[in-house]
Amino acid sequence: MTPTLLLLAIQTADAEDKTLFAGTVATEETQTLDTLIEYKQKDGLHLLTEGVLTPEAQSLSLGVQSPCVKTLLGNIQANGALDLSPDAGALDLSPDAWAYTAYAQDYIGDGSIRLGIIQDTDTLGAFLGGAYKHKFFSLDADLWHDGEDINGHGYAALVLDPLFFSLGGDPRQQKINGSLALVQPHAFGLYGDIAIDFENEAQSGKLFIADRSTITRETVDFFAHLTNGTEMRGVISGYILDSWGPFDAFRTERFGGAVRWSNTPDVFQVKTMMYAHPTDTFFVGLGARDVYTRSIGDHSLGVDLEVYTAIPKTPLETWVNIDIDLETRQSNLQLYLGGNWKF
Repeated sequence: MTPTLLLLAIQTADAEDKTLFAGTVATEETQTLDTLIEYKQKDGLHLLTEGVLTPEAQSLSLGVQSPCVKTLLGNIQANGALDLSPDAGALDLSPDAWAYTAYAQDYIGDGSIRLGIIQDTDTLGAFLGGAYKHKFFSLDADLWHDGEDINGHGYAALVLDPLFFSLGGDPRQQKINGSLALVQPHAFGLYGDIAIDFENEAQSGKLFIADRSTITRETVDFFAHLTNGTEMRGVISGYILDSWGPFDAFRTERFGGAVRWSNTPDVFQVKTMMYAHPTDTFFVGLGARDVYTRSIGDHSLGVDLEVYTAIPKTPLETWVNIDIDLETRQSNLQLYLGGNWKF
């Protein structure tokens, strides 16, 4: 059965500083519906809710960022993320199923300091973190106590314009992450990263190349934040506050190519894509993949096709991704429908 799409929209009072995004991604292979609603104001107010529905389980995440408040100590913002975990296939709304991260962040010049708490059924702890962005480097890290141990993660980046290098990781999970970027907006650019998981003997990485890049310093700093989970992402609660990222094709103004790979003791897989992005409202991507299973010496080859377009005279957009296995001729379909409203 191919899942259908669901688009949710909320109307708000008229105001020029408000935006709303709502959309759903449906995946045929896993029969999954993933729906996000996001509301933003220019003063910093940010509200998010994401629900994931599968045949086996339901999950719900909520996120909130308050408006920034100017004080003598800087601009202070409150942040919170809550995950409700599934229980025997149904959504459990009891406090025992909650996992949340709550913190205050103080923005001072080019830096910020954050202080907060984390809690789930097994953990009650506190954390301290901060970030600093300079012309020649970036720093971002968290240090927390989960009631038993002290842990930390983060990254450091070196900027030698137009080159960007970052290195970070999480000793608790025995992981190291690195990235390299050539940051030249509207000219040739690239971004690549690699992740090494020593505990599970796994490695993964990606490389994106653009003839007219849209990648900026803010883009690569944000990627490093996501990869290393700073601001306590993925420790207790998930990544709801970071919303959904743009499609890879939006990293270029015209043509681009992407390679993604991963390696474990059992499986090596690689996927390549080529993108043509002739207008702001349309792109097409074509690629191939190979999954090699070492235990049986088998290669599984496939092709991928992506098409994105804005729907004329509406605030809506849609995307289709078709993955075809060349041996079995079976296909997996992903569909996205979403919209952006400004008020």
